[in-house]
This record gives sequence, structure tokens and C-alpha cells, in this order.
Amino acid sequence: MKIKLKNIADITTGYQIRRRLGNSTSGTHKIIQMRNVCIDSGVLMSTENEYDSVTPNKPEKYKLKLDDIILTTRGNFNKASIIKKDKVDWIASGHFMILRVKEGLEILPEYLHLFLNLKVSSNYFAHEARGTGIKILSRKTIEELCIPVLPLINQKKIINFDKLCSKEIDLLELLIEKIFFLKEKVINKLLENVYVE
Repeated sequence: MKIKLKNIADITTGYQIRRRLGNSTSGTHKIIQMRNVCIDSGVLMSTENEYDSVTPNKPEKYKLKLDDIILTTRGNFNKASIIKKDKVDWIASGHFMILRVKEGLEILPEYLHLFLNLKVSSNYFAHEARGTGIKILSRKTIEELCIPVLPLINQKKIINFDKLCSKEIDLLELLIEKIFFLKEKVINKLLENVYVE
């Protein structure tokens, strides 16, 4: 069964910034901007000083909660990020839509987050985005995305499989890094032994 996203999640626009922040740290709330999101994975940067801060008039309207999902709405890479404990009570900028799974539904936020980052969702967003220079996703486009709703047990299986694959990828990347290091070290050692006239 497929259900439109607007029937699964409450969708709100992030906080509109009226001016360039320029490394502002004097505000009351940290703010997540597009530069804080990895365009390949949607992972939020963990480095504290990479984030600016703002003082919104109505912070409660924009405060992020645990397991909220923020989706980039501008540019060629529409990635979703999920909010974990270290970003609770932060604020998302107006370049994001904030998605919060409706209460009482058997939809796991991690499952929704995973689906939003799949190729099928990326293709839908790329096809529906509008604009000549910078592509923009409209709220209506996001609301109309159809989500396959599976039983909770299957959602959990997909989440666990995704986590396992991510761990494998991390290990492979570490192995590749070590191989390159070893290759460089061996070649340099061999070059040291070359007799130069």
C-alpha cells in the first residue's frame, strides 16, 4: 500500500533567514543550513563550530524534535537528514521542509528517512523540481510523494539491513585507505634502495 507523504507526516517550512549570518554565534538557537548537510549522504556535520545561531521570534514553531526529518528543497541534491539527540531544539533554515511523522501511525521515522534518500525518491524530486538556475521543490511536490507503507516488522528489517550495509561500506573505505597507505610506504621504501649514479 502506498500513501501520500502529506497523510503520513506533518510538513512545515524551516525558519526564513532575512540576512546572511556570517558565522554568528550570539543567537539563542543553533541553526542547520544547507552547508551543514553532506550532499552525498544527507548526514549532518557533527563539528560544533560549523553551525551558526539565530534568535527567532517564535522558536517553538521551528524547534526540531527527536526523529524529525529535514529535507533540502533547493539545488540538485534533495537529501533528507534525521534529527538525533545532539540536534534536538535546534532550528532548520528555510531551505528545508521539516517532516514529523503523525502520531498514531505505524511509520518509523528512520524508515521514512531511508526512503526519502533512495534513488526512486531522488528521481521523483529531480523530475518535479522547478526553476532554471537553482531547482526548487514545492511543498505540494513533497506532499504528493507516495510512500510504500509496510508492516512494522518489515520496516525494521529494512532499517537493520541499511545499517549493516553502512557498516560494511565504512569498513571497506577504511580498508581501501589502509591499502593506499601501505602501497605508498612500500613504494617509497623500494625507491630508497635504488642506486642513483
